[in-house]
Amino acid sequence: MKKFFFLFFLAASASVTMAQSQKLFDSRYSFRATLPEFSYNGQVQIFLRNDMDENGKQTFIFYSDEFEKQGELTVSGVEYNWSSKHEEREWKDDGYKGDWKVMSDDSGKSHGGIMSLYLNDFDQSCDDFRTIYLTQTLFNTDEKYEFLMPLYSSTIEIGEDDRDGDGVVDFRYTSTNNSIIGFQIVSEDGTVLQTVNFDGDFTLPDNGKGDVDLLKIHSKLYLCFNGYTSCLLYSIDSATSSVRMMTMENLSSVPAGGYNLSGRLTRGEKGVNIIRMSDGTTKKVLVK
Repeated sequence: MKKFFFLFFLAASASVTMAQSQKLFDSRYSFRATLPEFSYNGQVQIFLRNDMDENGKQTFIFYSDEFEKQGELTVSGVEYNWSSKHEEREWKDDGYKGDWKVMSDDSGKSHGGIMSLYLNDFDQSCDDFRTIYLTQTLFNTDEKYEFLMPLYSSTIEIGEDDRDGDGVVDFRYTSTNNSIIGFQIVSEDGTVLQTVNFDGDFTLPDNGKGDVDLLKIHSKLYLCFNGYTSCLLYSIDSATSSVRMMTMENLSSVPAGGYNLSGRLTRGEKGVNIIRMSDGTTKKVLVK
């Protein structure tokens, strides 16, 4: 009996401890971490990414390796309005000739949060697909955290129809279409390091998430935005805290591969290297 009571006591104590631990880390999201290659000290920083609240604020809570709270960062999302209205004429006699009736009418506000970066590390000959929210050395070299925020543009879409073919409109709707037309590189203190508007009519097919590919190719880093029918590529320069859109002109000078004089594939080894450019041309480079 004593042994049974002792085991029961241990189980009850473990349940209490577990409940307290679960209460300590109260979040609907699992733990996340910064990547060591984009952190100031080269170490992983553990954090919880909480839900965005009704005011569009999102909190990141940082912890030590022993899961002791070290601080937090609150980011305000980008607000945009949305609406949708659907109207129809009622059926009367032999057609839709009755009074207009509102079938649905809804509107509200939403917020776009930090844009997710998905790392594709081609230097490792594989797609990495680690998700990144906060970085310290990706866009500049200071200790502050940086992240991407979306820029939105709203347009009103109007549609109508003549359902019975009598030449009179009997169905109509209006809705707000929100598209991401660019982004900002923002520091944790709210400083905007750079504002980038997409060229032309390019938009992202996403009204709130704004997922972005982060490409690592030959130790160089690029942001890749995938649109409906095309993509935009930006090179990242942390020394100047800026990004630059890659065009066909500057893409033509990007090294596509290198070989030594024996014809063996090389990655910048000492000696004479023959570099094949993406436009098909080659040049000799002496690596000392």
